[in-house]
Amino acid sequence: MAAPRVTGYVTYMDFAASPRQIIQLIEDGHQIGSITFTDPALFTATIDLLRNEGPNIFWDAGRQRLSFGLEPTGEGES
Repeated sequence: MAAPRVTGYVTYMDFAASPRQIIQLIEDGHQIGSITFTDPALFTATIDLLRNEGPNIFWDAGRQRLSFGLEPTGEGES
C-alpha cells in the first residue's frame, strides 16, 4: 500500500503536562498521522520542510516517517 500524500497540516502547542508540540498530518481533509515533538528545534525544522518541500510529501504510518518526492537538482532558492 502506498503512503498517503500529505496535503495539509495542523500544529498545536501543548503546555498542560509538559511542553510539547504536535503536528497533525492531513490528506484531503482527514487526519492521517500525528507527530509529537519535545524538541522545539526539530518541530520548527519539520514545519519548514512541510512548508517548502511540497507538494510531494508522504506519510508512512508504519515507520512513522515523512518522505519527500523527487525534486530537480540545482533548483536553488527563489
